[in-house]
Amino acid sequence: MLTFGAHLVRVDVPDQAGVPDNVVLTLPDLEAYEDADRNVSMGAVVGRVANRIAAGSFEIDGQTYNLDCNLAPNHIHGGSTGFGRLVWTVVDASADGDTARLELQLISPDGHEGYPGEVTVNVTYTVEPGRLTMHYQATTTAPTPIGLTNHAYWNLAGASSGATVEGHVLQLDADAFLPVDGTAIPTGEIADVDNTPMDLRAPTPLSLPIEGMSGFDHCFVVPGDLAHPCVSLSEASTGRSMLVSTDQVGVQVYTGNFLGGEFTPFGAVCLETQRFPDSPNQPSFPSVILRPGETYSSTTVHEFN
Repeated sequence: MLTFGAHLVRVDVPDQAGVPDNVVLTLPDLEAYEDADRNVSMGAVVGRVANRIAAGSFEIDGQTYNLDCNLAPNHIHGGSTGFGRLVWTVVDASADGDTARLELQLISPDGHEGYPGEVTVNVTYTVEPGRLTMHYQATTTAPTPIGLTNHAYWNLAGASSGATVEGHVLQLDADAFLPVDGTAIPTGEIADVDNTPMDLRAPTPLSLPIEGMSGFDHCFVVPGDLAHPCVSLSEASTGRSMLVSTDQVGVQVYTGNFLGGEFTPFGAVCLETQRFPDSPNQPSFPSVILRPGETYSSTTVHEFN
């Protein structure tokens, strides 16, 4: 872990022969993580709001707020100095038997990147045998949108293998997805996956490019039930597999279509558990507005075999 951006830097998982390897893409040093051109949210906690907000603008209680359009024409992942670009404070770093725990805190001032209210965010990473849990909490002094996620890039063949994720097998418990416009903003429709390339309800080898698109960069609608995994990812040559459970209603699947520099396009897949993109501007989507006196709470669990 890094306190800078609460980045997830290494997740070592044994293969079928018992040989461990890191399964998240990693930059070589802190200087690289601080370089915005090299670090495309490589395992960062992103917020205040993960994913895109159309035109960098939204309204709460009749007042309009304007944000940094850091991926023109839209705002993405909290802006140029979002949570993944700031240094978090260690609240707790402890171990008890086979369980290790790291809790980090960030205080985002009123007006940061254009968002209203001072927000206090805590993220806790808990490591147990075969399991990594991420738990998020946030409070605010004024109504503000909140939707957090971790932006890890997963490659179960091993981050240093140089392999793409083609051949990984992905399965999603998702009967619907969010169609988007030409700038990747949801249209507001919640569409069935039936008879589309978005139907990943059966185990599906990632074969890229996909008909009609280079790869996935789409939000899928999942049950939001921590008791039942909504994502299964596996890689045959190493025998590694990962299940993801979350209480969130969406999973953004991004197959690293635009990775470059020291990374290979399609060199990893992101599975970002989150609220729906552009929710502050989409009345039909579940609200992401957090108000004073309320506590935002979210949990995602990764299980490895």
